[in-house]
Amino acid sequence: MLLAITHHAHCPSWTLGPPSLLYRTISWNLSRILYGAGDARFETRPSPALQDFHDIFDRISYVGVFGSDVHFWQHGGITGKVTKQEPLIMGHKAVGIVHSIGPSITSVQPGDRVANEPGFPCRQCRLRKSGRYNLCLNMRFAVDPPHIQGTLTPLLKIPDSLGLQEAVLVELLSVAVHVNRLTDLRPVQSVLVLDPGTIDLICAAVANANANAFSTTTACIADIKAPKLDFAKTFVTCSTIIPDPHSKPEQNAFRFKREYRLSEGADVETVVKISFRYASGGYKLALEFLASRIVAESLISSAMPFEHAKEA
Repeated sequence: MLLAITHHAHCPSWTLGPPSLLYRTISWNLSRILYGAGDARFETRPSPALQDFHDIFDRISYVGVFGSDVHFWQHGGITGKVTKQEPLIMGHKAVGIVHSIGPSITSVQPGDRVANEPGFPCRQCRLRKSGRYNLCLNMRFAVDPPHIQGTLTPLLKIPDSLGLQEAVLVELLSVAVHVNRLTDLRPVQSVLVLDPGTIDLICAAVANANANAFSTTTACIADIKAPKLDFAKTFVTCSTIIPDPHSKPEQNAFRFKREYRLSEGADVETVVKISFRYASGGYKLALEFLASRIVAESLISSAMPFEHAKEA
């Protein structure tokens, strides 16, 4: 479902920076560069440097490989395409350790563990100011051909109780937080999840975690493949049901309501809304859920060294 790869460790050198700021610069930085579909190369690139008093420079520890990354590898992009003239550094779901900070930074310190949020809103438009920064028309998102490179993103501090590998999942979880907000899920309501993929399972887990602050939420997951339901039961507290392909939809619905004593069916079953990424506060809440209420380690299929990124 998910693959995490470790970033290569580099040897830093010490350099005296702006007044009252001592920071390290890395003279070289090994990067995975995508030149087009199936054409990814290791290259040494100049290391980034602090250019603003509000900049933060972090050393990447893990980068998650998700469906969109595989799509870039197979097709060279989604909407915009990577070209040999304008290649792209990959990676947008990253966690790491703060390496150096600008003198105006007070939220984190060198050595802090942080999760990278891949979106840069403009901070000036009406949508951003109303809390819907995910809809900002001037959003700059990591790994967006041709000019926005990977892992150049804002940071959020990772709670001490959360490991770096699990923190790679925070963007997925923030999407699930946003979905749960849009459905307006209430305590004691029942939820039916159909054909569960990774995001769907995380949505069910967030529904349970969110409800636990008040009471319980009944989650039922339906699929025609038993192995998917077996995994679902190991990941989230839920009931499962396999629809009978030879029965009519009405008959399967009747069996579902009878077996789970839901005379009127599930409270939240089909909610059709347009959802784009995540919204204000979602990242922070997702980190808190990962640290205290949701065990998501089983979604990580494997961890591989950065040098084996192609195999990942």
